[in-house]
Parts: sequence; C-alpha cells; structure tokens
Amino acid sequence: MAERAFWSSLSKLLLILGALVAMAALVVIGLVLRDGLPGHSSSSGRSGEGGAMHSVAASAADKELVERATALIEARFREGRHHIASALRTSKGEVFTGVHVEAYVGRITVCGEAVAIGAAATAGDAEIATIVAVNELGEVVAPCGMCRELIADYGASARVLMTVDGALVSVPIADLLPHKYSRSDD
Repeated sequence: MAERAFWSSLSKLLLILGALVAMAALVVIGLVLRDGLPGHSSSSGRSGEGGAMHSVAASAADKELVERATALIEARFREGRHHIASALRTSKGEVFTGVHVEAYVGRITVCGEAVAIGAAATAGDAEIATIVAVNELGEVVAPCGMCRELIADYGASARVLMTVDGALVSVPIADLLPHKYSRSDD
C-alpha cells in the first residue's frame, strides 16, 4: 500500500514538474520572439517594425511585371495545377517567371514565387529587386509567409508588388516580414 502511494505521489510530482517545464519553455519562446536569439542578429532598424508599411506607387516597370505574370497565368492556368503566376526582376534587370505547382499532397505544393526564384537562381541571377504574384483572374496577391521568407533570403531589399486599398503599390519585403530571423554570419 505504501508503495502504491509513493508511485502515485511521484506521478503527480512529475506531472507538476512537466507543467512547470512547459510554462518555462513558453516564457523563453516569448522572450526569443521579443528579443531574438542570443548571438543572432535581429532586424533592429529595419523598416516595418512599427507596423506601418512604407509603400510607394507602382512604377511603369512594376506594372510590366504584373503584365508578364498575368500573361503567364493566362497561358498556363490549369485547374488543380497552376493557379498563381509570379514574375520577378533581379538587381541586374533580368525578368524571371514561374507558376505555382499544385500537388495532391498540399504540403509539397510549390508557390509561383519560389518557382520564379528558382528560375533566377538557375540562371545565376537571383538577387531579387521586385517580385509580384497574380492569381488566375489576374489579381495581384500577397505572398504567403514562406514566400516572404524566401524573398527576403534572396533580396533583403526586395520590393513586393501588392494591392493596398485598391491601388497597386510597391512594399519593402522587410515591411511584410518584420523581425526576420537571420544567421549571425549574414
């Protein structure tokens, strides 16, 4: 009987200890999200940290990127396969395009922005200056979170074309991805 009471007490103690460890982990995660990881650079001083976007009206060259992406999705749209097209301009002025590649298993679907970035990287010219994505209706769409990470990785000062309050604007990627993780060797 005493042995059963011992094990019961030990089980309760372990449950309490586990809960305390979980709470401590949540506190640490909160501190990391607020302050960044020790030894890693943070995004201090980058635009977008105050929540305000620093958008500017789209230029004629920006509108040409939208036209290129729109023409691509009009030519390549296929239900269940290709719903988004992307066009990007590199810092060298080259334009690369790509369509999103749908898969039956959703987590292996590849976004149009990633395909366009891959095409630029394959050509050896992957420093993004400006990028846009459009859907099958020709509407400009904002990049998903993973694409925002990828865009920032291949163009820290890249601009993303978006529709804000009905107007086509160019927004710094840092405004769309504040506090981006970066390695200390970047």
